[in-house]
Amino acid sequence: MAESNRATTFEQSLGRMQLVGFKPQVIPPTLASLQGVEFLKATFTETADRIERADKRRTLTFYERFAGKRSGTFSIDAYLRPSGVLGTPSDISGLMVAAGLTEAIVPGVSVIYSLGGQLAPLIFVSDLEAYGEYVFDAHVGKITWSWDGGDACKIGYEGIFSHKNVAGTTTCIGDQLVGDATIEVVDASLFEVNSFVRAGTNSGAAFGGYRVTAVDETLNTITISPAIEVATVPAGTEIGPDIPIGVLSVGGVMIDGNSGVVGVGTEAYSTVSGKVTCETTLEHTGDEFGLPFFGSVFALRRRVTLEFTLRATKAALLPILESRRGTQKGILIDLGMTPGSSVRLAMNKVEFNPVEAIEIPDEAAIQATISGIALGTSDNDELVVAYL
Repeated sequence: MAESNRATTFEQSLGRMQLVGFKPQVIPPTLASLQGVEFLKATFTETADRIERADKRRTLTFYERFAGKRSGTFSIDAYLRPSGVLGTPSDISGLMVAAGLTEAIVPGVSVIYSLGGQLAPLIFVSDLEAYGEYVFDAHVGKITWSWDGGDACKIGYEGIFSHKNVAGTTTCIGDQLVGDATIEVVDASLFEVNSFVRAGTNSGAAFGGYRVTAVDETLNTITISPAIEVATVPAGTEIGPDIPIGVLSVGGVMIDGNSGVVGVGTEAYSTVSGKVTCETTLEHTGDEFGLPFFGSVFALRRRVTLEFTLRATKAALLPILESRRGTQKGILIDLGMTPGSSVRLAMNKVEFNPVEAIEIPDEAAIQATISGIALGTSDNDELVVAYL
């Protein structure tokens, strides 16, 4: 029997049960067409400033604080999993598109991602069993592709968001009928406006979820949109966070650490580990009076960097020496070698950084870490990512 996505009790959140989904942001928010994410770790950290009232007083004591702006950062780490079919994007390719990479699909051949696209805001949903987080105006600013000889290849996404809303778990008081938009619950303070709720198994997935539009902590009621549409919700039914993505399938093809190569110029090297990072520095504007959170996001600069570690052999001496000279080389990195299940990272012009130090252990092989930055030969050509 397949294991349920939900535990039998909402008293304890379990890390392994976390579900995450995302979609392009729309106003008003809806969870229709939410794309589920298979991941290793996901965090959404919000900062809500509280500012001390600093009137001059003949005392050392602060008496009051007031609210500042809200903002946040997120990170998602996942296995790098191509679809396994040539010309078919992976299930979370939308995160790369949102980060400003353009997607070009050649059916039966490849999916190519190039720089130069537009940043796009996302909604993220994180269901932690006992409570759910609904993250708005999220922008992906950093993507990292990494490999390791003793592990599977991975991909990581990082970025910023303006704010998040939270839905907890309680039960309803009295029967809630089809057409009811106001639900009386045991504790309405567990919900925030613009979170999404389900009533038992009644999630409203077919029409984008039940969005909380108002919370009355005095009457212990929450107002939802749309009104209950499917069936009567009996008294005592659990009212909790909703993430209508169903059960995730274990899709895509893993890329292990046994298949791949790093090409530097005309030479190929076996590396111990490495990573390529494409990072656009993002910044929130902070001048929107009347809003509790930052509004607009703009991009400052983008840097594509490379780092890899290799054993200090005679064959590896050339890239070590070239790093001392600031040499520029074309880099081609193949992660996986099976058609439909491989990823190629191509950089036309990488300038190596000087190797600052090579650690010489007493009883282990000497290794050197080479790093550099990809430079453009024209606009937006520092990096091309190909799913082949």
